Order: sequence, then structure tokens, then C-alpha cells
Amino acid sequence: MGVPLVKPLYKSLIKPSSFVDYKAYLGAVYEAQKQVRPSYSYVSFSAELGLGVGNVAWLIINGQRKLTANTTAKVIQGLGLKGYEKQYFEKMVLYTHASKPQELDKILQKLVSLKSHCVDNATDEQVLEFYSQWHHAVIFELVGISNFSSDPKWIQSKLNFHLPTREIQASLAVLEKLGLIRFDAEKGRHVKLTNDFETISEVVDLGVVQFHKKMIDLGKSSIENLPADQREVGSVTIAVSPAGLQRIKKEIQAFRSYLMFIASQDVDVSDVMQVNIQAFSLSQTEPKKEGQE
Repeated sequence: MGVPLVKPLYKSLIKPSSFVDYKAYLGAVYEAQKQVRPSYSYVSFSAELGLGVGNVAWLIINGQRKLTANTTAKVIQGLGLKGYEKQYFEKMVLYTHASKPQELDKILQKLVSLKSHCVDNATDEQVLEFYSQWHHAVIFELVGISNFSSDPKWIQSKLNFHLPTREIQASLAVLEKLGLIRFDAEKGRHVKLTNDFETISEVVDLGVVQFHKKMIDLGKSSIENLPADQREVGSVTIAVSPAGLQRIKKEIQAFRSYLMFIASQDVDVSDVMQVNIQAFSLSQTEPKKEGQE
């Protein structure tokens, strides 16, 4: 028996392709409806999505119930999703539920590909390309060192990981398109046009997921492949309260800003360094109760 035909519920400006987790997307759609319909409830949302009577939508948004193939089809129909946005939502559900690294990477690549069809302008496409290929950021920073050479073979020799020269050439081209670097004929090499890459583009989140995953992989390999004087690896395992967790996150954010300040004051830079900071829960947090924010 197929999904019953119902009138699409929303022509929302909120697009699935702006998210990486379908729970966050559905939560944003609900909150948008709540803003214009103050009496709106999760029970109403569930019914209008074709999920039945009750608080099923709340359970899904808060991670206490998963979307199945059947309920995914109902949600797609209820939200009137079509084309690439429909395909993106379907893959986002699979990505949220996947657990095996290879499966996650395969779905993430597909999400990035679909995202390129969903962005609204050429700048967004270029930003997505920048973040979805982690080595663009590395080469961008490498351009800033004092003895930089645009020769792909020279760049390749400076890296602690293998990167084909064709990908190095493509990366330089992307950075030029984004207006981040240019070739200086007098110096005979590329130079930076800006110290940092900043953007308000909506596509950043998806690309950053890929970027972080790759950098974490490189961090793992550095333990075995780099001498101790070229790395600093450490960790702590601690018990915290919700308030303590928020304080730690703020301190980490402040520390990242401080690292950027140190780098901005540095002179005669000669190397590119990656600093990964991960803080994550090792135990289950108390589940929200309905009505809690």
C-alpha cells in the first residue's frame, strides 16, 4: 500500500541541504511554524507530516525514534520536497543513521555532490569546493610562508602526506577563483590576498564535516609518522555538569581565537600546522522530556 496523497504542507524557505542532520532540519521547520502559528504543537506537526496522532515528531527530533523508509517517504511528501532537495533529505537520513566509517564517507561524498546542485550561486559552489577538499586550506596557508614556490612538485615536497601534483594545481586554481591568492609575476609565485578565509555562505557546515574528519585522520597518523618535536598530542577524561560542559566549550572557542592571534603576530613563518581540538561526550546525557528546550 503506497503513501496516501496529501497536499504538501510547507513551501518553506528552510531547505534540507542547509543541514547535515535531519533531526536539526525538522526541528528548524517546526520552530519556523511555531513562530507564525503560536498554538502549533508537536502533535499538530506529527499529524500534518502524516506520522499519525501523537508526539511522534517530537520523538524523532529529539533522537528518541528514527525515521524509517516508510516515515521518510511520508515526511518528504508532507514537506513537498522534490528534486535534489528530496534526494538530499533521503541521503541525510541514511547519513544520520550510518555508523561504519566507510559507509559514512561514501554517503557524505554523495551529500556534497547533491549540495552542489542545491546552492543558489557560483560563490556558494566555490565555497563548497573549498571546504569539501581539505587540502585547499593547507595549500592556502602554505602560500603564506616566506619561501613559498608555486611549483606543484615543491609544494608536494613540503607536505607530510602524499598529494598528487594534479590536485595541487587544481587547488591553486580554486584558491585563485575564490580571490584568496593571485600569481605575482614580479615574485614569480602565488601570494595571499587575505590572511584568513571567512565566509557567511550557507554551505560551510557540510564541507566542514569532511574537513574535520580528514584532519582527525591526519592527527591519528601523526602519532606514528611524525617525531615528537613536530606534534603535541594529549587528552583528559573528565566528569562534568551541563554548566561545566558549556564553560569548557566557551574556553575552547576562546583558545582557538587566541591561537589565531598568535599566528597573526608571527613573522617569517616557514611551516603549516594543524591544531585539532575535539571535546565530546563519552556517556549518555539525560534525554529531554517533552516541552523542554
